[in-house]
Amino acid sequence: MRYCGRGVPRKIPAGGYWFTTMSRIALTCLTALTDSWTTTSTAAQYNGLVASLRDVPVSGSRPGAVATFVKKLNHSSVPWVSVMAYGAKADDSHDDTAAFNKAIADAGPNGIVYVPAGTYKILGQIELNGGSGVNWPARLIGTGAKLSVLHITSASLGVQTAGTIQAARGASVSDLRFVYDQPDVSTYGTFNQYKPVIYVNKLFVDSTHSLERRGTYFHRGGRYERLRIEAAWDGITVSGNFVARPFFGQEVFDDIEMGTLNRGLDLDGLSDSCYINRLRVYPYGLTASQQVAQQLPGHSVGIYSGRTDDMRVSNSFFLNGRGVDLHAGADKNGPHANFINCSFDGFAHIQIGDGAPATGYAQFTNCHFGNGPPAYPQDTQVTTSYMNVYFTACFFIHVQHTGINCIETHADPTGAHAVYLDNCEFTMNTHDASAITGDATLSIKGCHFYRSAGTYTNPTVDVTGGLATIVDNQAAPLTRGSGVFLALPTDDYHMVANNVVPGWSIIYPATTTKIKSLSNSASSGSYLLGGTNLAGRPTNQTSSTNPTGTTSTAGVMVGLGYTITPTINGKVFVTISGSCVSDTANVGGNVRLRWSTRTPPANGDAVTGAQVGGIAQRQQGSWSAGATSPFSLSGIISTSAGTTIWVDLQQTVVGSGTFSVLNVAGSLFELP
Repeated sequence: MRYCGRGVPRKIPAGGYWFTTMSRIALTCLTALTDSWTTTSTAAQYNGLVASLRDVPVSGSRPGAVATFVKKLNHSSVPWVSVMAYGAKADDSHDDTAAFNKAIADAGPNGIVYVPAGTYKILGQIELNGGSGVNWPARLIGTGAKLSVLHITSASLGVQTAGTIQAARGASVSDLRFVYDQPDVSTYGTFNQYKPVIYVNKLFVDSTHSLERRGTYFHRGGRYERLRIEAAWDGITVSGNFVARPFFGQEVFDDIEMGTLNRGLDLDGLSDSCYINRLRVYPYGLTASQQVAQQLPGHSVGIYSGRTDDMRVSNSFFLNGRGVDLHAGADKNGPHANFINCSFDGFAHIQIGDGAPATGYAQFTNCHFGNGPPAYPQDTQVTTSYMNVYFTACFFIHVQHTGINCIETHADPTGAHAVYLDNCEFTMNTHDASAITGDATLSIKGCHFYRSAGTYTNPTVDVTGGLATIVDNQAAPLTRGSGVFLALPTDDYHMVANNVVPGWSIIYPATTTKIKSLSNSASSGSYLLGGTNLAGRPTNQTSSTNPTGTTSTAGVMVGLGYTITPTINGKVFVTISGSCVSDTANVGGNVRLRWSTRTPPANGDAVTGAQVGGIAQRQQGSWSAGATSPFSLSGIISTSAGTTIWVDLQQTVVGSGTFSVLNVAGSLFELP
């Protein structure tokens, strides 16, 4: 038969056995055997233990088989013990703390402490590290998160100084349920502020290892698996600093259900490398009133981390006040975090950075971000500050709260940190808020934005500072109402290209020499000409009814009444076109363009104003009566901000008869 445990024995003496068993308890014990095997163990000890395994049946009375197996192990050199053998009652009445600590002391370094099914009242502190000054990485293993229950009451508040469980680095806690007593209130400040469920703060070092004798430290990482935590204040805290030049294993947090009111995972110092999988932060064990407090903005942080050099989070779910809070720590080095296939739902605000320059980053891939129902206070879905943040193939759904933005960015003064979004989707529906706003350097590529038809005052993308690259994005057509897709209020080296946003406007600064804008499909709003935005500048495009003609050879004014009021000291471009005609054959005439700041003339008034541009002439002798000929006049007028000017035509007959202008239309607009 073959050995089916985790890993291979480090040393198999002559005459050893290969073996198999279907009991999970037995497999765990075999792992303990291989982990604790040392060069001082004898072949007789090893073979005796292996032989005892053959007495464990793979069918029949499983509880009896486990009890027999554990009893044999307790009388051998394998560090496997049950808390029941040390006086634990598991009746939710007696304080079982002392029984746990006695079992841990007997198990020793690398020992395994088994917690059978039952409810254990814990009023003191479980010293999984062996006690003060010992710090060995023992393991605490239950029979499942629904069967082995540790009940912590408010009587422990003045007793537990570090946590319900104080552990050393490299410890393991699995298959347990932790239940805490809390008052049934909705006020955040009135909860019992217990110490963490598990507190890890010390480094275990086996001084006999050859690497350690040379001054280099080597140890395994801790494992925290298949746990359920209900109504705790803090969940698992890993803190403290390494001794010099550490080599360390990765912390593993897997399959954990966490209903915490303050911090779920608090990772700093020791947690320089950690893997988090299937973490569910949810109001487990909370009443309806307690959930109200847990889900307030900024409360109940799922993962709180600083200086974590390598953090990977996958397949996890957050439904609490703040899903993740990543900060740089005292030395501003880190964190470096990757989130894959995670859901930040309801109220789970994301805070990245703490307002000071740092070297860390956060990357989100294939993640979902949502917000809660209108009855609850809300926070921005993601806030970034002084750290690089990457979003790839993420989905943001924001359908409940007007004025609450999806992503708010804040940059350090050097502009060294940026936010990148690639192939993301934003569903904003009818709520008037921005998908992205802020002053960090920004790159948005290949994203899709959906907002229902309506009138919006907040731009979809609002760049308040920093450089922006907005390329290859799409927005659902705005078929009614009005709104801005992109607002760039300052002139800087922005790139805006190939964005298809029909019905939406793009707002540029009034004057720019730096922005590059290419091939954008925005059906309304602003445009650039020679580096200058012409949106919002005054224009006058109009046509006139046919005015009365003239028989004056000195000329009179037509009386068009075209006016414009410039907004800057500059120039106004004028163009007027139409046709001219006379009622007598071979009679000619001419048309001139005139302007002034005085009172506009009426039809037939004497010639007034200054001429601008050329003269459109109709020669004598070549026209039949009633025949029309086209004309077009244009000119540039120097103007002053706020001073209205009028533009009109002078018409003059050459010969005898009546000369008139017909179908007149004009355009006036302010130049850069």
